[in-house]
Amino acid sequence: MIIPDCIVNDRLKPDFTLNPGRQETYVFPADILEETAALFPAPWIHYGGDEVHFANSQWTDIPEVKALMNEHGLNDLKDVEHYFNRRMADEIHRLGKKTVAWDEVVDAGIDPDESIIIWWRHNMPEQLEKALERGYAVVLSPRRPYYLDFIQHGTHDVGRRWDGFNDLEQVYRFSDFPAEQILGMQASVWTETIQTKERADFMIFPRLTAIAETVWTDAANKDYACYRNRLRDLLYRYDVLDINYFDPFAPEKTPEPQE
Repeated sequence: MIIPDCIVNDRLKPDFTLNPGRQETYVFPADILEETAALFPAPWIHYGGDEVHFANSQWTDIPEVKALMNEHGLNDLKDVEHYFNRRMADEIHRLGKKTVAWDEVVDAGIDPDESIIIWWRHNMPEQLEKALERGYAVVLSPRRPYYLDFIQHGTHDVGRRWDGFNDLEQVYRFSDFPAEQILGMQASVWTETIQTKERADFMIFPRLTAIAETVWTDAANKDYACYRNRLRDLLYRYDVLDINYFDPFAPEKTPEPQE
């Protein structure tokens, strides 16, 4: 995809942040959203809405952004981010779709009746609480322990850590929240450190089975020891199907793929 030069922050090239002070900025993603809505019949569009702060520090130096802030009474860069998110959500809703976005968008004031929040920041439970209090439907996908690009054993070198890692037992024991607004769980696998199918399989299996069982099992019926016993038989199936996997019973058995 080629981003038109007219909407990129001139002072931030070649970085990725767009200039929210230019009206062309809103036309470009609106065109993409319209085409997406036409191509896919699903009732939702997930547009992200997160991590803008990594490259927006120079927004305050851009005349168009200053003008936008003055016109709409925006006090800081966070307000500008929220304004952009509301514009994008309004466009999605105009197309007859529901907005799906990461938990940063809870603070933007988009319509809870037309939106679904994915809670991903495990270290910010207040964002989950806020989303539920404000009436949003929520999907749980916390980095710890549901990001499968995090390493799963202390001997592994490649992959992410965040004050620890996501081993099989942590994945299995993650507790559901009994709120009616919780739609379900989501496992996420980001591929910055995953370049081959062999490594993808190694990171996904067997942790994906722990997620599947814990999502579909009432908390009172969850039994990690029983799950581990049944997992032994499943690993034989992986061997037959030529699926690479991490063996939690013998961590040294499957060397960690480096790419």
